[in-house]
Amino acid sequence: MNRLLLILPFLLLPACAPAQYYNGQVRIDSPDRSFIFQVTDAAPRLHSIHFYTWFKSGHIYTIEGSYYGRLLHGYFKVVDHEHRLAEEGRYKRGAKKGKAILTRF
Repeated sequence: MNRLLLILPFLLLPACAPAQYYNGQVRIDSPDRSFIFQVTDAAPRLHSIHFYTWFKSGHIYTIEGSYYGRLLHGYFKVVDHEHRLAEEGRYKRGAKKGKAILTRF
C-alpha cells in the first residue's frame, strides 16, 4: 500500500535568528513568538501511521511515518513576544504525548 507522505509544516519558522542551544534546550525566536524545546538523537522504530516532529536547520517539521533531523523529545513551550505562555506539552521521540496545553489571550 503506497502512502503519500505529506510534509505538514508544524511551525515552519522564518529564519529571523539562528537557533540557540543552551543547557540541553533549543530556542528559536520569530517576530511574534519563541519556541523552546528539547531534541534527541535516538532513533525510534517508525510506524507509518504516526506523525513525527523534528528539528533541522532552524525549523521544526512534522511528517507522517518518517523524519529527517533531530526528533523533539521532552518538554516544549511556546511564548508570545510579551513572554505569555501560548502552548506547552511533551514529546517522546518525535511523537506528541499527553495533552498539549493551549492558551488563548
